[in-house]
Amino acid sequence: MSAQVLSLIDKDLRRFMFKKGWQELKPIQNNAVKPILERKTDVIISASTASGKTEAAFLPALTAIASSKELKGIRILYVSPLKALINDQYRRLEEMTEFLDVKVTPWHGDVSASKKNKLMDEPEGVILTTPESLEYSSTTCSGLKTPCRIFSMWSLMSSMLLWVLKEVISYSLNYTVLKT
Repeated sequence: MSAQVLSLIDKDLRRFMFKKGWQELKPIQNNAVKPILERKTDVIISASTASGKTEAAFLPALTAIASSKELKGIRILYVSPLKALINDQYRRLEEMTEFLDVKVTPWHGDVSASKKNKLMDEPEGVILTTPESLEYSSTTCSGLKTPCRIFSMWSLMSSMLLWVLKEVISYSLNYTVLKT
């Protein structure tokens, strides 16, 4: 693990890494830290399955949140095409944020209205959702406190730092591709 890259990662995330017994970052993770933290361009992380893409995105993203704890609200929006993937990422991110005091909330059709209402009352941390759930929750109030039209959902994200899009094609002209 590059000592220089490791020094950029929040100390509480380093505690998580050492607890997990990680001896080094995978190449895609090592390459992602600096460009994501710099936030000069969009970053596309392209690598094979089980290569560490989630950690490549979230180690620097969570570091950025930890360095600006005074800002409240939803800081990271993770959009994934599958509820099963969100549930897996939720489990992994809950473990990763154990020492950070960052709330991670899944938001899809199988998540209770009470959990969603709690997030609406106290918006903070990371939301993991599907495109359909994001659209639905932005346009309807079914089971949720009112008002919850699009302006309310988006206002929860007014201090959002990063979007993490899983398996999305980008047409941005200003991005960095990190590949393994």
